[in-house]
Amino acid sequence: MDEILGLDYSRDLKMKTSRAERLYAGAGVGVQSSYTTLLRTLTSLNPQGRFIDLGSGYGRVGLVVGLLYPEVRFTGYEYVSHRVEASCASAERAGVAGHVEFLTQDLSDPNFRIPEAESYYLYDPFTQETYRTVFSRLKEIGREQKITVITKDAAIGWFSAAIAGESGWLEPDFHDEGMIAFFRSVPG
Repeated sequence: MDEILGLDYSRDLKMKTSRAERLYAGAGVGVQSSYTTLLRTLTSLNPQGRFIDLGSGYGRVGLVVGLLYPEVRFTGYEYVSHRVEASCASAERAGVAGHVEFLTQDLSDPNFRIPEAESYYLYDPFTQETYRTVFSRLKEIGREQKITVITKDAAIGWFSAAIAGESGWLEPDFHDEGMIAFFRSVPG
């Protein structure tokens, strides 16, 4: 599938990082959400409206959402600009660029506000500081409207801890043998 979409992870092999952000330099395909996991997750979720990927990497989530759900407006935010360039090129190649976009963004920037959406996806791409910033905004949005936060791997524990003791969130719904969790808000 990566070959069909033209996803090329080789630029990560030469990447030098000067930030504390967890960018997985040199990791390439090894840290992408698998297509099997994405298909299982999206089938369980049945996304509608707006879908945002926080730390979108090379864009697999957006490309799959775009191909399966043309009525969904997808935005992927990624810190590494060459990954955004590759994602945008793949979206064009797949014919989904009309409703799938990828943007370069430092999510820890205090001047950036994560937009409102119905669904948010995050794997495990951040430092603790960035997690705090991102989760604070997601909790704020969740108090105002019903949202689903889809987390994978270590992000499950991070988000569970962030909402521990807070009202307005249902118990997580686990999928893909516990590797994915859906956290749904219940606005007051």
